[in-house]
Amino acid sequence: MALRVAVVGFGAMGGGAAWALARRGHRVVVLDRHGVANRIGSSAGASRIFRLAYPEVDYVRLSQRALEGWRRLEADAGAELYLRRGLLERGERALAYADALAACDVAHRIVDGAETPALFPELVARPGEPALFTDEAGPVLAADCQ
Repeated sequence: MALRVAVVGFGAMGGGAAWALARRGHRVVVLDRHGVANRIGSSAGASRIFRLAYPEVDYVRLSQRALEGWRRLEADAGAELYLRRGLLERGERALAYADALAACDVAHRIVDGAETPALFPELVARPGEPALFTDEAGPVLAADCQ
């Protein structure tokens, strides 16, 4: 049974909810007092980052599910919207992500700061600084998703 649904707010969450509902056959209208692609919302701008690296297992699992959604959205749009480039998190705090990533079978590796230019040539090497690298991360072309 198709429902008639109103989604309030056309940021990342509202837009995603509207897309998922419409994909399931519901009739959807989206309302945003500032209009589509406005400059004051939290989703404003050309790009956002997508990553699986979080210190909590629940967030990693939610991100894994979201990745499936990004792949479906790209297939529906016939365009690349998520650019898998990898992500390097620097500093001791980044090491806290390793346990949650391992628990969710997400490929990652801990690297020394001296190795960072090999991964991202534009970065300055910081020998002795720990960093965490994950392949499954990169920018989302937010402006193209509207």
